[in-house]
Amino acid sequence: MQDRAATDAPEEQAKQPAEERAGTTAPLARVRGRRSHRFLRPLALVLALTVIGALVAGIGRAALGPSYTSEARILWDTTATQYLGDLAGPTDVTTQDRQVDDQKGVVSSDAVIRAAAATLQADPEDVRKAVAVDVAGTTSIFTIDATAKSPQDAHAIAAAVTDAYVAKVRSSGSAILSQKAAGLQVSIDRLNKDAADIGNQLGGLSTRAPSYPVLQNQQQADMNRVADLLQQQEALRSSAAAFPGEARVLQAADVPRGASSWSVGTTALIGGALGLVLGVCAVAFWTTRRAGRRSAPAPISD
Repeated sequence: MQDRAATDAPEEQAKQPAEERAGTTAPLARVRGRRSHRFLRPLALVLALTVIGALVAGIGRAALGPSYTSEARILWDTTATQYLGDLAGPTDVTTQDRQVDDQKGVVSSDAVIRAAAATLQADPEDVRKAVAVDVAGTTSIFTIDATAKSPQDAHAIAAAVTDAYVAKVRSSGSAILSQKAAGLQVSIDRLNKDAADIGNQLGGLSTRAPSYPVLQNQQQADMNRVADLLQQQEALRSSAAAFPGEARVLQAADVPRGASSWSVGTTALIGGALGLVLGVCAVAFWTTRRAGRRSAPAPISD
């Protein structure tokens, strides 16, 4: 029995260090595993959102296809208002800036869009959606941009809208002058009638009558006034016909050479960047929330 106990003692001594080592290394391995797990989960989330963002953006861009933009540059030239004379209104810098900014509404107005749509034989709402107007800072220059799925369509829309807009501005000023000329006709007709009535009175009077020279002078004054009004009317009609409009085309719309939209690669890169940012924010939120829970004091039991 003593010999057996003596032989078992070294075996127990040999087993004891192994068990002690197992008892100390196992918890350490578990701790390292948990730390590695806590690091890999956020990393996997960030990578997953980055890849998903890139895929969604790239596939979406590829599905939409490229788009093309044609641009026309317009100058709002107030020197054309010289044809309007006293009808032009104020031309100070503040008023001019406001007029240029107001052209956004004129370009997208129903009159311009419908005229362009009629030229293109297209739906006015489709034309309206394709057009954008941008004022170049505080200058008198603004642009008319048209975006479509093909370079030819973009150019056609931009050119049609530009032509319709320029014609609208010109016709508006020309109409003002024509209306002014038509308004003079009322005074001309009244003065001609007065002169005719005076002529009838003179026909029934003797040339020696005291009122004869008075009426004759009044008739001559009416006829002179009619001549002046006829001259003004003719000048207004000539100005209406020659009025160029305040909108002058500096650069006509051309056929775009390349796509104005981002490429699939660029869109995927941006989508991936957005996914990366979203992933980092999600991890930061999750980490902050978990740290807050750990630092919260334990409830006190009665």
